[in-house]
Amino acid sequence: MKPPLSIHRVQAAIFLVSAVVIGYQILLVKLFSIQYWHHFAYLIISIALLGFGSSGTFICLFRTKLESRLPTIFFALPLLMLAALWFNLYFTRRIDFNPLIIAWQMREILNLLLLGLALFIPFFLGALFIGLAFTVYPGASFRIYCANLLGSGLGGLLVLLTLMGLGPHEIILAISFLLLSAAFVEAAVRMQKFVLPFLGVLRVNH
Repeated sequence: MKPPLSIHRVQAAIFLVSAVVIGYQILLVKLFSIQYWHHFAYLIISIALLGFGSSGTFICLFRTKLESRLPTIFFALPLLMLAALWFNLYFTRRIDFNPLIIAWQMREILNLLLLGLALFIPFFLGALFIGLAFTVYPGASFRIYCANLLGSGLGGLLVLLTLMGLGPHEIILAISFLLLSAAFVEAAVRMQKFVLPFLGVLRVNH
């Protein structure tokens, strides 16, 4: 069965999502190093890897269902990731995690688990988007991998250059536009399916 999206559109979406994933990871490392010191900043890398690993397991378990709804999933995942980014920006501030007393207070262990779970979700969604593209387009893996590497490089560079001049809200806002653009890649296909026949009807009537 031919995939519903062209490989060029998938490459564009992968480029944007990859830039967001690595940019968000660098931003979290910076924030954690300030708020919880560098000891817990390394935790972000582990959470990101956990998101990628669990997404691969998820694809293996539900591959048939995911491929049957591929256009909808490719459209929804960037939007879900966008919602998760903004949710985490406020939710993580509501968790009063104090690493100084984690050895004496069981509540702090629970707070750490909640914090890790909240941060895990955006990485899982982003990795699911990327992994699903590799699964559906096995013959174009080199194209997808190229888009993934280029997007990650650009996203990391942009965040590193803006960390000193912009706050977390501004950076999240900037990468939100990238996620909206990734969702629009699939939305454009849907718009063509509905708009082009409608324009054809108008031409016939005239």
